[in-house]
Amino acid sequence: MARGVEARLLGDPSECVRCNERAVEESERVGDLRGGCVERGNLGYAYLETGAYAQAERTLTEALATAARLGLPLVVATAQQNLGLALARLGDFERALRLEHASYATFEAQGDARRAGCSLLYLAVIELESQPSRTLIDSTPAGIALRIDATSGPTTFGSRSRQAPGPC
Repeated sequence: MARGVEARLLGDPSECVRCNERAVEESERVGDLRGGCVERGNLGYAYLETGAYAQAERTLTEALATAARLGLPLVVATAQQNLGLALARLGDFERALRLEHASYATFEAQGDARRAGCSLLYLAVIELESQPSRTLIDSTPAGIALRIDATSGPTTFGSRSRQAPGPC
């Protein structure tokens, strides 16, 4: 896990994917269901960052199912959050919005303002991408007003075109 985080922070998303794939394999090899679930969520996010949205969807869906079965609410909400953005990138906006709203509600209930804020950001991005070139007012739980032209593709963040924002 640490090597995957280090690779992401050093700007090497491909190495981040490789490290996270190894972490999932090792967790499974030793029978660590919880650790493997968390690592699978990290791997799904790494796929999301590299634009491998279908792989991200599959991986995050697996992590979400396992986390729900094991009773890991933080992992469930984080998987929902990242899966929502992956689904939006694949054009499944309705399902993406449902998952983002669910992750926001969990983080809000836990008092986790940072992660709730990230869910709000993803909600706004999904809304923008689902209905390009319009103004969003009071359509997110926090009533954020945005005006972004999203007709050219996925919304960008800073200089990182076509990528998710940094880790939430």
